[in-house]
Amino acid sequence: MSKSIALTPVESSQIHSIGHDAATSTLAIRFKNYKGELGSLYHYDNFTAADFAAFKGAESIGRHFGQHIKNATEKYPFRKVDEANDAPVIGTKTLRFEGHSDDTFGEYAVTSEDHDNCASGEPIEWTITSPSSPGVGLVVTGQHCPGESGSWLVGIASYDPEFNDNAMPAWPARFVPDLRRAAGQRNPVLEIDVPADFVLHCLQRDGVDA
Repeated sequence: MSKSIALTPVESSQIHSIGHDAATSTLAIRFKNYKGELGSLYHYDNFTAADFAAFKGAESIGRHFGQHIKNATEKYPFRKVDEANDAPVIGTKTLRFEGHSDDTFGEYAVTSEDHDNCASGEPIEWTITSPSSPGVGLVVTGQHCPGESGSWLVGIASYDPEFNDNAMPAWPARFVPDLRRAAGQRNPVLEIDVPADFVLHCLQRDGVDA
């Protein structure tokens, strides 16, 4: 089983992202396919920290790869990672999304992160991605319902910022009872089982869709 290596997106027409594990001197490169979408993942051995610094800092990532790595197969033996059968088991965590009052919506089971929109009535959106599940993600949206309902509208959708028609990730999701409030004052509570290496971002907090 290959060790999972965190990847960082780069500016390149042929390479999507790169990463390095100094302990094993392994370079990881995820290429782009012919459509410019996420492609295959390769690992290159004997790649030192100095090699990676030069690669990451190159003026052109693609040119550096072609000139110094691609054909140096004896120096940097490489292999394609079989992600379907070689992915590490990292476990899951259960996130819990709910709204409070008429202005705050967030995740309260693991991160206790929320966002206050100052009762603007605008939706609050959280993205969930995972390094171990590249190319897929979710958007969880909460919006306080107008009128006198006093409740929150909570929804879920695929996170697809590049409009690649990405499939929904197979992360179990369900609505559960809101037992912390009195009858008649309950809001929908959404639980999602996500990979343990999940990354959570609020689009409005980051200045997107604000």
